[in-house]
Amino acid sequence: TDDEFRTTCEQLVGTFLAGKVTDVTEAQRRVCMAYVCAEAPLFLDTPAILGVPSSLNCYHQLLPMAELLYAPGAGLRASRNQGHAIVTPAEEVRVVR
Repeated sequence: TDDEFRTTCEQLVGTFLAGKVTDVTEAQRRVCMAYVCAEAPLFLDTPAILGVPSSLNCYHQLLPMAELLYAPGAGLRASRNQGHAIVTPAEEVRVVR
Protein backbone atom coordinates (compact mmCIF):
# COMPACT_ATOMS: atom_id res chain seq x y z
CA THR A 1 0.00 0.00 0.00
CA ASP A 2 0.97 3.62 -0.45
CA ASP A 3 0.83 5.43 2.90
CA GLU A 4 0.55 8.90 1.35
CA PHE A 5 -2.38 7.81 -0.83
CA ARG A 6 -4.09 6.06 2.11
CA THR A 7 -3.72 9.15 4.31
CA THR A 8 -5.06 11.40 1.55
CA CYS A 9 -8.08 9.13 1.06
CA GLU A 10 -8.74 8.98 4.81
CA GLN A 11 -8.65 12.79 4.98
CA LEU A 12 -11.00 13.02 1.99
CA VAL A 13 -13.45 10.63 3.69
CA GLY A 14 -13.24 12.57 6.96
CA THR A 15 -13.84 15.91 5.26
CA PHE A 16 -16.76 14.60 3.21
CA LEU A 17 -18.49 12.94 6.16
CA ALA A 18 -17.91 15.90 8.49
CA GLY A 19 -19.94 18.04 6.09
CA LYS A 20 -22.82 15.55 6.00
CA VAL A 21 -23.07 13.77 9.36
CA THR A 22 -22.78 14.99 12.94
CA ASP A 23 -21.61 11.75 14.56
CA VAL A 24 -19.64 9.70 12.03
CA THR A 25 -19.78 5.96 12.57
CA GLU A 26 -17.12 3.46 11.58
CA ALA A 27 -19.62 1.86 9.17
CA GLN A 28 -20.14 5.20 7.40
CA ARG A 29 -16.40 5.71 7.20
CA ARG A 30 -15.94 2.23 5.67
CA VAL A 31 -18.68 2.76 3.08
CA CYS A 32 -17.27 6.14 2.08
CA MET A 33 -13.74 4.71 1.85
CA ALA A 34 -15.03 1.85 -0.32
CA TYR A 35 -16.54 4.42 -2.68
CA VAL A 36 -13.28 6.38 -2.88
CA CYS A 37 -11.34 3.16 -3.56
CA ALA A 38 -13.83 2.16 -6.27
CA GLU A 39 -13.31 5.53 -7.99
CA ALA A 40 -9.51 5.45 -7.75
CA PRO A 41 -8.87 3.30 -10.86
CA LEU A 42 -10.66 5.91 -12.99
CA PHE A 43 -8.29 8.57 -11.67
CA LEU A 44 -5.26 6.31 -12.14
CA ASP A 45 -5.53 4.61 -15.53
CA THR A 46 -8.84 4.70 -17.39
CA PRO A 47 -7.05 4.03 -20.72
CA ALA A 48 -5.93 0.60 -19.48
CA ILE A 49 -9.44 -0.16 -18.19
CA LEU A 50 -11.16 0.85 -21.44
CA GLY A 51 -8.43 -0.15 -23.88
CA VAL A 52 -8.04 3.35 -25.32
CA PRO A 53 -4.87 5.41 -25.94
CA SER A 54 -5.74 8.21 -23.50
CA SER A 55 -8.45 9.52 -21.22
CA LEU A 56 -9.47 12.70 -19.44
CA ASN A 57 -11.22 12.36 -16.08
CA CYS A 58 -13.51 15.35 -15.53
CA TYR A 59 -14.72 16.19 -12.03
CA HIS A 60 -16.75 19.08 -10.60
CA GLN A 61 -14.36 20.00 -7.79
CA LEU A 62 -10.74 19.79 -6.75
CA LEU A 63 -10.03 16.61 -4.77
CA PRO A 64 -6.95 16.04 -2.62
CA MET A 65 -6.77 12.53 -4.12
CA ALA A 66 -6.48 13.97 -7.63
CA GLU A 67 -3.93 16.56 -6.51
CA LEU A 68 -1.75 13.73 -5.20
CA LEU A 69 -2.20 11.34 -8.13
CA TYR A 70 -1.44 13.96 -10.79
CA ALA A 71 1.51 15.55 -8.97
CA PRO A 72 5.11 14.63 -9.77
CA GLY A 73 6.86 12.43 -7.27
CA ALA A 74 7.25 8.90 -6.04
CA GLY A 75 4.47 6.62 -4.88
CA LEU A 76 1.14 5.91 -6.51
CA ARG A 77 0.58 8.26 -9.46
CA ALA A 78 -1.73 8.41 -12.47
CA SER A 79 -0.51 6.94 -15.74
CA ARG A 80 1.09 9.28 -18.29
CA ASN A 81 -1.88 9.01 -20.65
CA GLN A 82 -4.50 9.75 -17.97
CA GLY A 83 -5.52 13.38 -17.65
CA HIS A 84 -7.67 15.22 -15.15
CA ALA A 85 -9.78 18.37 -15.45
CA ILE A 86 -11.97 20.31 -13.06
CA VAL A 87 -15.12 21.48 -14.80
CA THR A 88 -17.34 24.29 -13.57
CA PRO A 89 -20.47 25.85 -15.05
CA ALA A 90 -20.04 28.99 -17.08
CA GLU A 91 -21.13 32.09 -15.21
CA GLU A 92 -22.94 33.51 -18.20
CA VAL A 93 -23.92 31.96 -21.49
CA ARG A 94 -24.01 34.37 -24.40
CA VAL A 95 -25.70 33.47 -27.64
CA VAL A 96 -23.86 34.82 -30.66
CA ARG A 97 -25.89 35.16 -33.85
